[in-house]
Amino acid sequence: MFQLWMIKKHRVTKLTLWQEYRSKSPNGYSYSQMCHHYYQWLKRDSVSMHMEHEYGEELYIDFTGRKIAYYNTVSKRMVKEEVLVCMLGGSNYFYVEAMHSQKMEDYISGVSNSIN
Repeated sequence: MFQLWMIKKHRVTKLTLWQEYRSKSPNGYSYSQMCHHYYQWLKRDSVSMHMEHEYGEELYIDFTGRKIAYYNTVSKRMVKEEVLVCMLGGSNYFYVEAMHSQKMEDYISGVSNSIN
């Protein structure tokens, strides 16, 4: 059977998984059968956790791991920047900022901007 855990990788769709699976197993599941089994697996193994938060008590901070790319019209070149995400636990209010790097100076600046 195809490997369901691979769907968690970046830029992997059910269709691309199925196409890869069928190239190795031409007589294997049809796409609709694969989707059925995928959703059964998803129901069985879905994990979630409810967390209680007091408003303004906790701030979750992390970089997304993927850079954002844009065209800088002043320098006339493509620029890739880190993306910082800050979220307040109680309200789910979030703040997102693109920054040059994950260095301490940029991190502190981004977190400071998020609470102002």
